[in-house]
Amino acid sequence: MAEIPEDLIVKILLLLPALTLLRFRCVSKKWRDLIDSPNFVKSHLGRPNKAHSMMVLFRYDCAYYVDLTSVCNAIDPPVLKQLAYPWHGKDCNYGDVAGPYNGLFGIYTSNPGPDEVRTWSWGFGYDSNSDDYKVVIITANLKSAWDDTDTYIVCVYSLKSGLWKRIGNFPYFLADQGQPVVCVDDALHWKVEGPDRSYLIVALHLGKLEYHLVPQPLLKANNFNLGVLDGCLYAIYDNMNDHGFDLLVMKEYGVEESWTLLIASTGWRKSFW
Repeated sequence: MAEIPEDLIVKILLLLPALTLLRFRCVSKKWRDLIDSPNFVKSHLGRPNKAHSMMVLFRYDCAYYVDLTSVCNAIDPPVLKQLAYPWHGKDCNYGDVAGPYNGLFGIYTSNPGPDEVRTWSWGFGYDSNSDDYKVVIITANLKSAWDDTDTYIVCVYSLKSGLWKRIGNFPYFLADQGQPVVCVDDALHWKVEGPDRSYLIVALHLGKLEYHLVPQPLLKANNFNLGVLDGCLYAIYDNMNDHGFDLLVMKEYGVEESWTLLIASTGWRKSFW
């Protein structure tokens, strides 16, 4: 009986979910080595999967998820399903989710600690140069966090090495505590406050561990939030004059001229008041 070509086996295995692949590692040593190989893992993570259509929500000490595809296609209201995670039921102040990056989510929970020191911000992302996932935590002393950037202590955790590394202090004032931190082009991005009280976009490259400013659109309003759309950085600016918002996407990372207006909405807030 002729053997199935290996390239065909790879194509079939790439279509299978992760739990099935774990069982198939027991078929033979050849299959185990194939499934464990870095190239296969990258290919499997890069394929379209349902993780990209999942929304994760926290309520108190519980996490829930909903399939956004079912929301768009279903007639009945979507059903929230409880998500099991290591800290469920523990004494945590709140939870937050970042990602997915290559299908992997980051989950952060805050444990009670000293009143004067708190986690001011955190981010989770992927460094393609080292093929490593990293977590960045920014802590601050509440007594001086509003007037002294020296209190912003930054530590980076490497999933590959399992080690924490302190890289110094965050050089800007964080505009909003708990703001979403997004990963684009191997860098985490924050909304920060500049010397003239205007808001800027600053990024920390996860490989070089260096900061750089990201050019903003010509529309330089202060009231905006950041996000990721199809691998591109986007910014939503509130337009308080007509109760609407503008959604702009940076099509080419780092190029100011590549900011493109995707959605311009007016009057949507009036219907809610």
